[in-house]
Amino acid sequence: MVEKPLDYSFDTASGILSLKLGGDLTLIRWTPEPRAEQHIQTQPVRECWPIQRLIIPAGAETVDGRIGQLSATGKHALAEFRQLIPHELAAFVEPFHYRQWNLLTLLHDVPDVLAWGVENPVLAYCAANNAEFRGIGEQAASFEARRHCMEKQKAILKWLKFPTSAAMVKLLKKVIPEAAEPWVLRQLRAAISSDARTMEILSHHTRINLGMIALLVHKDLRSLVTRELLAEVNATESERANAPTADLLGEALHTMSQLPKHSEPRPFLSHAAVKQFHDEMQAALEAQVQRRKMLAKKRNAFPAPPIPGTKSIVPITSVADLRLEGNEMGHCIATYATRIKKGEAYAYRMFAPERATLLLTRNANGRWYRSEFRLRFNARPGKTAGLLVHEWLAMNQKERMQ
Repeated sequence: MVEKPLDYSFDTASGILSLKLGGDLTLIRWTPEPRAEQHIQTQPVRECWPIQRLIIPAGAETVDGRIGQLSATGKHALAEFRQLIPHELAAFVEPFHYRQWNLLTLLHDVPDVLAWGVENPVLAYCAANNAEFRGIGEQAASFEARRHCMEKQKAILKWLKFPTSAAMVKLLKKVIPEAAEPWVLRQLRAAISSDARTMEILSHHTRINLGMIALLVHKDLRSLVTRELLAEVNATESERANAPTADLLGEALHTMSQLPKHSEPRPFLSHAAVKQFHDEMQAALEAQVQRRKMLAKKRNAFPAPPIPGTKSIVPITSVADLRLEGNEMGHCIATYATRIKKGEAYAYRMFAPERATLLLTRNANGRWYRSEFRLRFNARPGKTAGLLVHEWLAMNQKERMQ
């Protein structure tokens, strides 16, 4: 699926940032009060909560590193919009790649959130985006965020349906904001609730990136992870907001499941080991595909033609080609496939003097004779074509008898 281009523009006079995605238009203003409105053709204007990133690092070429390049107009628009927002708020939300608007507006309405949020930014982000964790609408979630955001952090965890413990509070402090997308955090919540080892493993690290989370939230991957692999992933820049190692391992396990016989892999010590396993599984799958193709081709193939073909009379050497001939010519030649495999008959295409299909049948004496000879839709060929077939058969079988 091709991503629709996201177009940003900024109107200096009104202070409005415009986001255009396909036919949808979102208008965002920060002053006099933050508000985002969605304008969809034939529908009334309504308040909305944009998911797109609005605050990006200086010099960034893309919005989140995963979608297309920002235009010069887009860069200028985001830079101008950022100037309207207090520096400390913009700096706080900048690392988050998704749903920044909810956090920005919460910080605007309840400034004291920033005081505890700088110590646990991901928990503040979750509180602002509580709709993603509590299954409620955005408007209700916006109200609820302002109601609960100044409670004790363990109380906020309970409200968000996370395990309620000091260890969970400490764990979220370690998650870097670049990794804090709601779907990732929901998976982390589920993994910790279902397997205490997830919390135990993560507690040994001073920071947690997306690559680490992705390796631990799926039980099939978690059983193959070692401390050495996690340490490498934790130190890899490309794993901050993406999960290349987990993606590679997940793909390899899926490939392995398609193989008839395989031994369970041992836990991996490095990304290189994961890559090697992935490549081995891909090679094994490709070999299996090739074997199946060869077997299918063998099952599909007919015996060698009893009479050699010519430029104008060409043997049909497989079931697939026989079906193709029947479809092209509009007749039932394909029904003879079994007899051809048994060596009782053989089919040929004729290209000149007419386009026709020829079926030879072997008699009790082992000689081949013309059994069926039809043009398209079973029309009868002319005398010239019939004479050519007769002479071809006579000449070849005379040679065979000598």
